[in-house]
Amino acid sequence: MVGPFVAAQGLKPVLDQIDDLDEAGRHADALALLERSLPDARSDAERAELHWRAARVHVGMGDDLLERGATEAELLALFEEGEAHADQAIAAAPDLHLGYYWKSASIGKWGQTRGVLNALGAAGRMRQLLREVIDRAPEFAPTYYVLGSMYEQLPGFPLSFGNTDWAVSFGRRAIDLREADPESGEVEEVRPDYYTELAKHLHKRNWSQARREREQRRKRDRAQNERRGLELSAL
Repeated sequence: MVGPFVAAQGLKPVLDQIDDLDEAGRHADALALLERSLPDARSDAERAELHWRAARVHVGMGDDLLERGATEAELLALFEEGEAHADQAIAAAPDLHLGYYWKSASIGKWGQTRGVLNALGAAGRMRQLLREVIDRAPEFAPTYYVLGSMYEQLPGFPLSFGNTDWAVSFGRRAIDLREADPESGEVEEVRPDYYTELAKHLHKRNWSQARREREQRRKRDRAQNERRGLELSAL
């Protein structure tokens, strides 16, 4: 998917080829093409489109290496390089949401690799970056999918900000956006895992019908009284 910064026509076939390679799991080939293309970028917009894709490729490569038993040092190096590419995308195009999104993903993978305590520390940085994504692209469905997963898996106060109620709201928001506009994200249809993630959130929350109705009224009242707040973006 080419973002709101439309690259020059000469670069678009390259971006499409990178996306196809990445989607097919050919991350090394996608990275090689990215590295060949970066010196030819003629504008900040083109550099941003290439750098956020490089961040995405590094996240995919890390997932592949994890399955093959890579060392912690190898994984951390990949995720750190991915974050560096995301930083360059943000520097080149601060209004483009995808740099922030893939920086958040890189930080999350880094935290998971380092262990539970580091993952908790990374969560706050991820949430702030995802706020930046919502500010720039409030209908970008993958943001809410990630937030739903985070809010379900993290512990609640005082250790972190986990909350299964908000996880459900984020999960529903992700699906609603996908169903309303399937091309608002990076794939062309609602992936099955969007539904399975929401099912996990609902199972963990385990509310009765009476409580669901009561809490929905409470959240509507809160939304009317507050103008800002990350959670309210899911309502």
